[in-house]
Amino acid sequence: MGRRRSDIFEAVRRIMNYPLEDRGDYRIVYRHRVEGVGEVLREARLESVVRVDKWAVHLVNGDSIPLHRIVEIRGPRGETVWRRGLGWLEDLSSRRRTAG
Repeated sequence: MGRRRSDIFEAVRRIMNYPLEDRGDYRIVYRHRVEGVGEVLREARLESVVRVDKWAVHLVNGDSIPLHRIVEIRGPRGETVWRRGLGWLEDLSSRRRTAG
């Protein structure tokens, strides 16, 4: 697995390990090809991800997002927490809810 793909894989997997209520507001931003238009940015909620493998993120609806098309991950307030080429822009560990 290439370095970039590995970074993206680990970023998504890191959030996927959160309980569903903690990752529900996170979004994957990715490049999507539209015939006649070219590429547009789309978002997918992390709660709709059923699995991640070394090539793609697989969604509940059966769609797959190739890892090389993911450009960033946005947090609950719409802020960028991970971006391709920059890695983690914010420490997510402080956001995780703790059972109390």
